[in-house]
Amino acid sequence: PGLVFPNFASSKGELITRGVLPIDQMRSSAEAMEIVCKTISRSELELVYGINLECDQADVEHTAAEELLEVHARARGFRNKHDQADRQRSARVILKDYVNGKLVYCTLPPHADAAGVGGPREGPKDAAK
Repeated sequence: PGLVFPNFASSKGELITRGVLPIDQMRSSAEAMEIVCKTISRSELELVYGINLECDQADVEHTAAEELLEVHARARGFRNKHDQADRQRSARVILKDYVNGKLVYCTLPPHADAAGVGGPREGPKDAAK
């Protein structure tokens, strides 16, 4: 009885981005948003959300999570009670889009080459040799 967490994730951010933990119950979005920003390109984020992210950092392909949250919250009109950009609400929207597939991210299976061919490094045939 209770939750049995999978072995494929090593942090709460990974569990959130893989859809294991509920997004609406997360307390901090920083780690999960860093994962999203590392996996989704700046150009894709700009295209999907119709926003313009400043490009003043060294890595022009990826964006910082705080920058994304600030720009997204301002563009959507998300404000908190102090009339500041509501980054937490913005993070929930972006993370739900990531988990539900609006922000597409695909990877090859482990040990696969660029053509998508490959499998375990040592299969049953290799073990017999």
